[in-house]
Amino acid sequence: MASGVPEPKIVWKKTGNDNYVSEGSVLDVPSVTKSDSGFYFCEADNGIGDPVISTELEVKVLEFFPPKMKYTSEPVITITEELNHYWTKVVTEMEVLVNGLPPPTVTWWKETESGRERIMRESTSNHRNLIYEGFFSYPETETDHKLIIEGLKEFQLGTYVAKAENSLGVAELNFTINAAGTVIQR
Repeated sequence: MASGVPEPKIVWKKTGNDNYVSEGSVLDVPSVTKSDSGFYFCEADNGIGDPVISTELEVKVLEFFPPKMKYTSEPVITITEELNHYWTKVVTEMEVLVNGLPPPTVTWWKETESGRERIMRESTSNHRNLIYEGFFSYPETETDHKLIIEGLKEFQLGTYVAKAENSLGVAELNFTINAAGTVIQR
């Protein structure tokens, strides 16, 4: 809002552009595109003295896109014979980077004989067996999601799936945990 005598004319300008974008007290950008991202300021001028310029306002136009995923840990994990004697101490991490807008929901699954089963957070009072970790930061950045299995058991060998889903699509990455040599059941 600006006032004065005579009544000042208010225009909005984009930093780096000499032409005004919008006239009036409200910034109005019809048919917004990614190129409209930038810094804007308001200028009030009634022809008397210097124009009054507001502080800059950052406008960021986000593009919506389906989930994208990439591995940040090895997709195939092999438990070697040396580790077979220490299964209760084995910590297995499966990790992916995910982005998408709207921010996707990430879930973890295990392939079984009867189909996919969703992995839920599990914990006991003293020991965490399965840990699903994930968080979102700014929507245009990749976010880290991981599944950690502490104290790996033979029945936990197999194929795991990280699944990212938003209203525009689904992305999946597979992990395999297998054992080399003879497995000692723990």
